[in-house]
Amino acid sequence: AVSPSTKDPFELGAPSYAVDLGLSGGEFRSDLQPHIQAYYSDLFHGDRIGLWLAGAYEERDLISERVENNRNWLLVDDDLLSDPAGQAELVDLRYPRRVRYLRQTGESQKYNLAGKLQIRPTNRLSAYLHGLYTDETREALRSRLQVLFSEGRVTAGVPDATGEILQQADIAGTFAEHASFYRRLDIQTMGLSASACGH
Repeated sequence: AVSPSTKDPFELGAPSYAVDLGLSGGEFRSDLQPHIQAYYSDLFHGDRIGLWLAGAYEERDLISERVENNRNWLLVDDDLLSDPAGQAELVDLRYPRRVRYLRQTGESQKYNLAGKLQIRPTNRLSAYLHGLYTDETREALRSRLQVLFSEGRVTAGVPDATGEILQQADIAGTFAEHASFYRRLDIQTMGLSASACGH
């Protein structure tokens, strides 16, 4: 993520500024994404007061895909078996209740503003005031395809090497569910802090 890193105006000198523009892309980005960073720093009142201001902006795609199963697996019982008498060796084997395929596509726009006021009344004492503001908007379409194995009947399967998990199973009558929903998040963060040091 693009964010301005804090600078010390007394180390940068007076005046000091920089601008960084760029484009970035990758396998999981639909097109090139712009970003910009800039800062300005200066000293005042006989170099006793320093001010540093910075800002950053970026756009990026929100693309992700993953497959997951539920953490709390179930135990095979007679109700899950199509032939309980002939499949007794499968009873009490563990299996996932459901499997999900999740996909997200969207984009994010993020602004960062930061400032630092540094006061040096003497050569041995410095006081600092730091401020930060961040505004981010995320918009995404999320899709979910879910298959519930617990709604079906096991017609075939074998225990794994540990003898604890059902594998290579054929399950008839499973229930598949698809859902899509749009989500927008507006995230704002603000911070202000002060400090002093002497040497």
